[in-house]
Amino acid sequence: MSQPDGLDNSLLGRIAGKLGGYSPILRWYRALRPRWLWLRLDPIGRSTRRYLDENDLTIKRGYCEGIAYPPESVARIGFLSTKLIGAYEHELDPVLETELPGHDFFVDIGSGEGYYCLGTARRFPEIKAIGYETDEAERSMAEKMTKLNSVECEFRGTAGPEEIASIPDGKLFLMTDIEGYEYEFVDPEKIPRLYQSTMLIEVHPATREGLRQTLIDRFAETHTAKVIDGLPKQLSDYPELAGWPEQRAAVAITEGRPALPEWLLLKPLTGPQG
Repeated sequence: MSQPDGLDNSLLGRIAGKLGGYSPILRWYRALRPRWLWLRLDPIGRSTRRYLDENDLTIKRGYCEGIAYPPESVARIGFLSTKLIGAYEHELDPVLETELPGHDFFVDIGSGEGYYCLGTARRFPEIKAIGYETDEAERSMAEKMTKLNSVECEFRGTAGPEEIASIPDGKLFLMTDIEGYEYEFVDPEKIPRLYQSTMLIEVHPATREGLRQTLIDRFAETHTAKVIDGLPKQLSDYPELAGWPEQRAAVAITEGRPALPEWLLLKPLTGPQG
């Protein structure tokens, strides 16, 4: 079944949801909402509460399997139950597992609490994982999770051409989820190293029309392009939700998106260069 929009029913939650999952209002809302109230009144909170009554704070499956969240992440991390179940952006699991080996650096622009950096550091410890995140609270959580999981990751603030250029020589895999700003950021004229890099880019079809084709055209002479389509989640894939009311189970694996996501995998024609 397709997932419903799982944002809470409060007025503030609805407004924040309309503005997008990474809007300043939604970040402020997550930072201030009382945990006890969220766990009892918010649809996602109630699903999270039930899930945590039956399971722990460790990701069950997928690319980031085995990564643990600290107790203070509850009500602070967006769509936590979706991540713990291993349903978050599940379409990317086989892509990352297949495409990342052989690279020296994994760089995630818009890394949040470090979800993909931590998963990479655990799965491929030989690859240096670096996350860029402008939100200080998210970076703080990422650093806590790095220590909790005994992995090696580095988290920085704003990314720009100079920051990417400062990464040592080596084969680079770049991942971006910056809410449509990819149009400005993923530009080889600004960051020449992208000509030799592998890139996995969320193209936000619901909010940035034309971004996918712009990027395909921009790298047409240097990269192959493959579209990764978002897929509806199937409750039958998550046996821990068996016996749950269908609507509550669907909320437990929601990503709160207005439409299915879409990514673009760009691979250099000559292979990633060091």
